[in-house]
Amino acid sequence: MSGPESILVRILASTDSVWLPIRQWRGRLPQNVAAGRRAYASVGVPWASGGHGPAAWKAAQRDLEALAGGGLVETARPRGVKTLGVRLAADGMGKARRLTGLPSLGDSWQAAHALGELSRRPAKWATDVWIAEARLAEPADFGRLEMKLLPALVAGHVESGSDIRGRVSYKLTSAGWTWLADKPEPDGPDEYDADADAAYAEALRSALARLESAEVAEPRELGALPLPEALGGLRAAEVT
Repeated sequence: MSGPESILVRILASTDSVWLPIRQWRGRLPQNVAAGRRAYASVGVPWASGGHGPAAWKAAQRDLEALAGGGLVETARPRGVKTLGVRLAADGMGKARRLTGLPSLGDSWQAAHALGELSRRPAKWATDVWIAEARLAEPADFGRLEMKLLPALVAGHVESGSDIRGRVSYKLTSAGWTWLADKPEPDGPDEYDADADAAYAEALRSALARLESAEVAEPRELGALPLPEALGGLRAAEVT
């Protein structure tokens, strides 16, 4: 795994940590996840070089600039914020997912299509919109389901919600319904790298730990809110 590939994998892990469904409502995770999701479209996720010492920092900066110049990464520096924001462009996202062996946006389309088949439009009840994971997969496969839907969650085609017990439901967004109308092109060639896979897993664990423990940037941040434990009988308009 090259230096630039390592950067793609770390950015992917930071991105995924923000968009994974919340299964444990503890610590500062709900507040930091909500803030991270709001900021993602304009800023991406905070950049961290991962290097130790000036030489490593400069090398990582050169690699990041090369990735940005190649159209694989987008960067942003919000006014008044010291930390650079980074976001994977479509080609960068695809490459990072191929390196790590994770589901592609095309794989996500298939799972979202099943979600659409269980949804009802126009929606009357909350369960017409929010589809419980138990209706989409067996309990042993919940983890695989969320990873398959994760590219669509990041892209804004699907939203996730969970109750205080960590039971997850998914819903298609307006953009998601439009996206479902045309099946995406097949993903690029296989580029799986076991080192990239292991690096992603470690970076994801670290990113999730930071979200749970990091100080909340905006003290008034309420954070993500859990879904009601019993969605049945609630009208769609009552659960946004």
